Amino acid sequence: MDILTQAHEFADQLQTSNFAEQRDILQDILRRIDLGSEDVTLALNLNNMRVQLSDGDTGQSVDGLQDTLIQLTIPLKLKRRGAETKLVLGGDTPAFNLDQKMIKMIARAHIWFQQLSTGVVTSVHQIAEQEKCDASEVSRVMPLAFLAPDLVTAILEGRQPVDLTADRLKRLSGGLPICWRQQKTALEFSD
Repeated sequence: MDILTQAHEFADQLQTSNFAEQRDILQDILRRIDLGSEDVTLALNLNNMRVQLSDGDTGQSVDGLQDTLIQLTIPLKLKRRGAETKLVLGGDTPAFNLDQKMIKMIARAHIWFQQLSTGVVTSVHQIAEQEKCDASEVSRVMPLAFLAPDLVTAILEGRQPVDLTADRLKRLSGGLPICWRQQKTALEFSD
């Protein structure tokens, strides 16, 4: 079996293992974790990795590998997201993160705009009465119906900037720009 196949099987085993098994495997492989301001460095025991990849074969270590450590450095950033701080591994590329609150808010903006434009309702105040919320809330959310389509797609796929929240989106300083390119810049979406 080639090493890539073994690595895939090992990854599957690690994901399906219980917490105690995962901890034991990782303690066997990891020798040190150094957290810096811009990166995290993992020191991995090469021989113990070889043993794990070969289904736990406890045979003799390969000459010269017993104490060999390899280092893996991963860039990271700390990003504020409302009241919390997120650790973003891999630099600016956040993990897939669906924000249901933001998705629901954008959907509501489209529904409300549709109701206004088709005459189902005649004012923001009427929407507020139906939704049992303040008219100012409707006024803050409504502009999101004009969010650039590629930004809406990115949000629906969970690819929005890690520090973009529903509250930040609706309370954008100076309002949401009309120009889609300016929206991308104001909301800090990468190209």
